[in-house]
Amino acid sequence: MMTSIKHRVFFYFGSFTVLLSLIFFGLLILMAYMVEDELIDKLLHTEAENIRQHYQANSTIISPSYQFMRLYSNNNQLPETVQARLKISPKATEIFTATDNHFHLTYISLNQDTPHILLANVTPLLVVTNMSKNLSVVFTGVFCLFLLLAMFFAYKISKQTVKPVIDLAHQLKLQQQETETYQFPHYPFEIGYLSKTLEENLNKLQQALNREKHFTRDVSHELRTPLTVLKNAIALAEQRPLSQQDINHIKKANQDIENTINVLFMLARTSSMNMERCELNSMIEQAILNNYQTIEAHKMSINVAIDEQVFIQTNPHLFKLLMNNLINNAIEHSSEKLLNIEFKNNELTFSNALLSNVNEPESLFKSGVKNENSEGIGQGLFLIYRIVEVFNWSVNIQSQPQCFYISIKLKN
Repeated sequence: MMTSIKHRVFFYFGSFTVLLSLIFFGLLILMAYMVEDELIDKLLHTEAENIRQHYQANSTIISPSYQFMRLYSNNNQLPETVQARLKISPKATEIFTATDNHFHLTYISLNQDTPHILLANVTPLLVVTNMSKNLSVVFTGVFCLFLLLAMFFAYKISKQTVKPVIDLAHQLKLQQQETETYQFPHYPFEIGYLSKTLEENLNKLQQALNREKHFTRDVSHELRTPLTVLKNAIALAEQRPLSQQDINHIKKANQDIENTINVLFMLARTSSMNMERCELNSMIEQAILNNYQTIEAHKMSINVAIDEQVFIQTNPHLFKLLMNNLINNAIEHSSEKLLNIEFKNNELTFSNALLSNVNEPESLFKSGVKNENSEGIGQGLFLIYRIVEVFNWSVNIQSQPQCFYISIKLKN
């Protein structure tokens, strides 16, 4: 069973080549027989016309010019084998005998009597039939040679024809194992359209799968804090009645979960987000207040240096998520209890002390990549990078001796 399209196409091409060669060979042999018979008939009728013209001019009957021809005045003078065939087919002009003799005959009307019969034993003239064994071998050898040559070209043509399809399948198999972005060779004609369409659709599908994967990791990363609040509230409810402050914490945690999920859905589905004109300083202050308990628990000090009133176009919920991750990242990884937030030259910078220098800090923006001392899942900085990318901003990480910087370049 043929499992490759290359083998199948070669089989079809090869079969067609063999069939065409056999048909051509058969037509060639048939044409050789037809030419041979036509030549013998021409000789016979030319000789018959000569005998008839000579009789009309001289009233005498001459013998045929060729030794293989005989002139008979009636059927009874013909060889017995010929007479026997004529009894079966009276109008036959070509006779084969059991003795492997081949005769051609024609009738000549010389007078009012019975027409004379010009009989030619053409057995020696049958070139095709009497072809020598050596000549037959040569002819068959040449035919086989050309057949092999035709099969070779059929193989080359079939290989070249299906090469784009095979390359496309090979690239698809390789890229499924090695990359998340598909890129196929571009070909002309219909196979090029197929390659381009397949590349676009697979990339769209891969992007959708990546968004779903990132959404799952983002949810697990962002919902830990509000879920912890809810868990603590439930534990307190088992020990004493909930106070109004406890209820407010539960409501806030529930609102945080709802807002976070909505924002992450927008981020995952690349939906259009409502952009608002927001004051940067107040947004950062609100983010600090939202994380006040965590900041207090770690006895962290935050120094905000924003001298001017700055307004930015952003989505408040997504920007809040961005600030939360930047603050929590500094709280978790800072070696000292100080976080500096500075805005200068349209650039927002978060800096904190770090015990050891980070090798290849830009790699921290990749999903699942984290510092060797981190206990997280390597999602926080990756989420920061994606949010900044959605806002069409740029982000940069610098790791200097005992200091770590994250700088976000805002749009003017």
